[in-house]
Amino acid sequence: ITFKNICAMWSRLHARGQSRAIWVVNPIVSEQLMSMDFPGSGTAVPVYLPPSGLESSPYSRLMGRPVIASEACSALGDVGDILLLDLTQYMAVMKTVGMRADVSMHLYFDYDILTYRFVMRIGGKPWWTAPITGSDGTTTYSAFVALAERAGGGGETTTSETPTTSE
Repeated sequence: ITFKNICAMWSRLHARGQSRAIWVVNPIVSEQLMSMDFPGSGTAVPVYLPPSGLESSPYSRLMGRPVIASEACSALGDVGDILLLDLTQYMAVMKTVGMRADVSMHLYFDYDILTYRFVMRIGGKPWWTAPITGSDGTTTYSAFVALAERAGGGGETTTSETPTTSE
C-alpha cells in the first residue's frame, strides 16, 4: 500500500462523504500503513501515526478519518483489503417486526439452567445503485471505494455499489 493508493482512494470518494467516511482494513494492512511514508521527501516522514505518538494508542486516523481493523476484509493485496466507506449511504432494515426471544429449560435441564435465545433479522444494501460519473465524463465517485488488486503491481482504485465487490 502506497501513499499514492491512499490519495487515489480519497479522491474517488464522493465529496460529501469525506467528512463522515471510515477506513476499514484487514489487520495485516495496519503493518503496511505504519511503514508508509510521504514519497520524495528525502526524509522518512510517516503518513499513519496515532495523534499522541506510538506510546499512547495504536488506533489512528488516515486523511483525518478513523481506521478500523476487521478480519472480514480480504487478504493483503486483494480487492477489499482496504476500504473507504461512507456508511451513512448504507440502508439497513429489519426484515421482521422485531426481536424474537425464546426460552428453553430443556437444553441444560440437568444443571437447573434456563437457556435464552434472541433472534433479529436484518437486511441491508447501499442507497446508491451505481457509482456516479463526474463532470469530466470518465472519473467515477462512490460512497464505497476499494483498493484494486495489487499482486500484479496495479494498485488503482475501484468504486463500487457494495463494500465487498468492485466495479
